[in-house]
Amino acid sequence: MVAAGNGFSLALKTDGTVASGGDQGSGQLGNNVVNAVAQRNAQTVTNLSNARKVAAGEFHAVALRADGSVVAWGSNADGKLGIGAIGGLFPTPQTAAGLTNVTAIAAGLDHALALRGDGTVWAWGQNDVCQLGQNDTTSRGTATQVSGLTNVTAIAAGGAHSFALRSDGAVFAWGFNANGQLGLGSVTTAVCLPARVTALDGRGVVELAGGGFHSLARTSLGAVLGWGSNSGGQTGSGTPGSGNVLAPTVVSGLLGVSALAAGDTHSVALRNDGTIRTWGNNSSGRLGNGTSGVSE
Repeated sequence: MVAAGNGFSLALKTDGTVASGGDQGSGQLGNNVVNAVAQRNAQTVTNLSNARKVAAGEFHAVALRADGSVVAWGSNADGKLGIGAIGGLFPTPQTAAGLTNVTAIAAGLDHALALRGDGTVWAWGQNDVCQLGQNDTTSRGTATQVSGLTNVTAIAAGGAHSFALRSDGAVFAWGFNANGQLGLGSVTTAVCLPARVTALDGRGVVELAGGGFHSLARTSLGAVLGWGSNSGGQTGSGTPGSGNVLAPTVVSGLLGVSALAAGDTHSVALRNDGTIRTWGNNSSGRLGNGTSGVSE
């Protein structure tokens, strides 16, 4: 498993350790170093074993261990490490307070989510646009249960928005919605409590991905839907730069998808045959198709 933050990357190794590389100015590599000089060689995250999943935010990282506990490192601005305190840099893994029996994690730009084995969702970190689902805009340094969500089987976090997939296939969204990235069919600054994305009812959604200001969903049939900001064509429908896509819309000609990822303004899909499809803003060659600077 791999994860990418803002200028740094993580790789979960088969032995349960985590490798990291890239920017380390906030301690986000977890190697007990805070330095403005980027690390070009793979580092080993200090004192971390038995990791099962990793996630990366803008300047912080989160890992789920085999025993159901969560650790985090890097910038703790707005309490995004979940360690109880708010502020400071922590260049080695710290245990997130009060989290046990966790089965999945997700990291947004400055917030994080955890799914527990009982089907509840917990959130911590920045909450300026309700990305924690608490019906307020108070940031939290300790994980707090997201109200009204039970029987959840999967979670996802975008830049400042969040998703939960329930066992019956229903999708819920909350947080920043200025570009329609919640899929509710309208634009508003923020949605502070989980709202059902009725446009995805009956679609057989099995996976969700949040980008900077857009979102993706994968169905059990291997189709992909996109919505939200389409500034670079990252939703996979309509003309790049033509405005927001407010309703989940099928990405034409893309089938057999087994996994999704969403960046700030681009999207990636892994197909069953092992090939990768990319679309959106191609600045700096981020689509990997041999060109640069063209939105597709």
